[in-house]
Amino acid sequence: MCLAQARPMRYIAAMGEAFRNLRSLRASAPAMLGVAFSASLSLLLTPFPARAQAPEPALKTLTFTPTSEDFPNPERGFYRYREMQANNDFDVRKDGNTLLFYKLRADAFRAAPFDKAFLDRFQHACDQARLAGVKLIPRVAYNDGPEAGCTAIYGCDAPKAIVMQQIAQLAPLWKKNKDVIDLIDPGFIGGWGEWHSSSNGLDNTKDETDILFAILDSLPPDRMVYVRYPRLKRVLFGGNATSDAQALKPAQAFDRSRVARVGHFNDCFLSGSDDVGTYKDISNGWPRARELTFIGGESMFTPYGGETCATDAKGACANALAEMATLHIDHLNRDYHPDVIQRWKTEGCYDSIARSLGYRFVLSSARLPDSVKPGGILRLEFTLRNQGFGELFNPRPVEVTLSGPANIVAVLPEDPRLWMGGTEISRAYRFSLPANLPEGGYTVGLRLPDADTALAKNTSFSIRFANEGMNLFGAGINILKQGMRVSSQAPGAANPAFTRFEVITDGTRVREPSGRNARHSSSWSAWMGMESGSPAARDLRGNLRDLRGRALHSQPLQPSQSSQPSQPLRPQ
Repeated sequence: MCLAQARPMRYIAAMGEAFRNLRSLRASAPAMLGVAFSASLSLLLTPFPARAQAPEPALKTLTFTPTSEDFPNPERGFYRYREMQANNDFDVRKDGNTLLFYKLRADAFRAAPFDKAFLDRFQHACDQARLAGVKLIPRVAYNDGPEAGCTAIYGCDAPKAIVMQQIAQLAPLWKKNKDVIDLIDPGFIGGWGEWHSSSNGLDNTKDETDILFAILDSLPPDRMVYVRYPRLKRVLFGGNATSDAQALKPAQAFDRSRVARVGHFNDCFLSGSDDVGTYKDISNGWPRARELTFIGGESMFTPYGGETCATDAKGACANALAEMATLHIDHLNRDYHPDVIQRWKTEGCYDSIARSLGYRFVLSSARLPDSVKPGGILRLEFTLRNQGFGELFNPRPVEVTLSGPANIVAVLPEDPRLWMGGTEISRAYRFSLPANLPEGGYTVGLRLPDADTALAKNTSFSIRFANEGMNLFGAGINILKQGMRVSSQAPGAANPAFTRFEVITDGTRVREPSGRNARHSSSWSAWMGMESGSPAARDLRGNLRDLRGRALHSQPLQPSQSSQPSQPLRPQ
C-alpha cells in the first residue's frame, strides 16, 4: 500500500479507536462525554498547529494621588437630625452631609392608626430628600422623653396592636421610597423610640421580636434596620444575652434573611464603661471588649451608627478612633452631643472622623492600554483601598464606562459591599468592544451609581473616589484614563462577532486584609471567594439580574450626540 493510501487508513483506524473509547466513557463517566469527544475530534482534524493570535495591546500603569478633602458621599458620614413636624431644611449637602435621621413624632396616634395627613407628610419628606440628594433614616416615636401624666419615666408609647397596624400602614411607603431610605430605625417602643421604658410593657422579648420581625417583613428585602442594644440581637434571634452563638456569620451576610438585615445603633457612644446601658451585661460576664468584638464582627456586613450623649475619657481622640475602626462605624449624629463634637475638634481628630465614617474608596493605580481595536479586547486592572472605618451595606453596582464618540457601559460582577474597611482590593478584567464602535478618543471611568432605577442617573447618589483630580463627569464617573484611542490601527485582534461592551473573562486577585481586620482574614477571604453556592454569590447574581433588567448590563452601542472625542457618558 502506498503512503498516500496508508494515511487515510490510519486516520480511519484512529477514529474508530476514538469512538470505541467514547462508548466506554459513556458507560463509565457520562459527564465527560462532550469534553472527550471535542478533544478527540480536535486532535484528529487539526494536523498542524493553529496560527498564533495577535498579542493584545500592552497595558500602561496609571497612578493616582489620595486627597484629604472631606466631601459628601451617599450613605455614610455625619448625619443631621430632623423631625417631620418641623419646618425642615433638607439641603444639608452644602455642609458635606448626605444623611438625615428623621423622626416621625406620633404622639397623637397612640390610640389610633395614622391619618392620611401624617402619611402624606412622610411621603413629602421622601420627595424632598430625593430632590436634595440625601437619604433618610426614619424612626417613629410617640414621645420626646419625659412628659407629665405618663406612668413611664421617659414618656408614653402605644399598645402593640396599634404599633402593628401602623407598621402595616408604613409598609407601602417604605417600599415606594426605598431609594431614599438608607435603613430603618425600628423606633415605636419606649422613651424616644429607643426600646426601653415602655408604658405599654413592650420592652419584652416576645413583643420586641414580633415588632422587629414585622418591620423587617414590611421592608424591601435589600433594606436593613438596627437595634439599640447588642444583647437584643443575640436574644431576639433565639440566643441569650451572654452568648454569641447567634452572631451573624460571614456565610450568611447579605443573604436577605432577617438575621443578616439587623445591625447596631449606640445612642450614647463613648459615654462611659457601659455607654449608658448599651452594654448591659458587663456585670454578667460579658465585658465591653467582648461586646466590641461581637458588634465589629457583624458590622462588616450590617449598619452601625449612633450618637454621643456625654463627655467621658473614652471619648478622647485616640480611643474614639480605635473604637470606631473596630466597630466599622458608618454614621454619627453631627448635632449631638455638642460637647463631644467640640472635643474632637479641639483635640484635632474631627476631620479624620468626618473623612473616615463609613467607606472611603481611594484608587491606588490602574492599568489600561493606550489604544485598542473596534471589536478588540480591552483589558483593565485596578487597585483601590477602603480607608474608611466601615463599608457599604446597601447593594450597589460597579460599572466601567467608555465615553467619547459613543458612550457605553459594562457592569462588573462585583459587589462593593465586599470592599472591606482597611483592606486593599485588586481586580483584573477583560471586555469585548463592539466591532462597530466608532473610532476616536475615549475616557475610561468607574462609576458606582445608586442601585435603584429612580436614582441611577442622579449623580448626588453616585460614589466619588477620594483622589485628587478624580473629576466626576455629569454622570458621576471616576476618571481612570482620558484619550484612550479606539482605532483599527491598534495592536491586537478584532472579532466582528463582538456586539456588546461586556466582561468576557475575569481574573480576580484579592489581597488578604491587614492591620485592624487581620483577625477576620480567614472568614473574609473565604467569603470573598464567593463560592458559586454561597449566599453572597447568589445575592450578587440576583443584583446582576436586576441590573440586566434595567438594560445596564452589557449595553449595546449608543452613539454619542457629539463629535467631540471625550464627551461625558450619558446614562441610558
